Amino acid sequence: MGMFDDIKCECPLPLPENQGELEGRNWREHGFQTKDFDCLLDQYCIHEDGTLWQQIHVCEKTRKGRLRRKAAGWQSASLLTKMNPPVLTRRNPPR
Repeated sequence: MGMFDDIKCECPLPLPENQGELEGRNWREHGFQTKDFDCLLDQYCIHEDGTLWQQIHVCEKTRKGRLRRKAAGWQSASLLTKMNPPVLTRRNPPR
């Protein structure tokens, strides 16, 4: 299992014509889980224009002195700097 991030997509998704039991589901309201980012339980959103946004947080102390995260808005995030690059391996390296 492990940790993950949530991502919502506000732009149209390339869905198959036959969605089976998921037919009629409003995909803009339902998010997805991803492990392609930092896996810190962050929230991401792909806007209609295709840009990626990350919800930012501030830390506050509660009355009991504990820290808690509070949502403080959204910032643009670069998909290229956030995604993990694929790892290429060669089973039989050349001699």
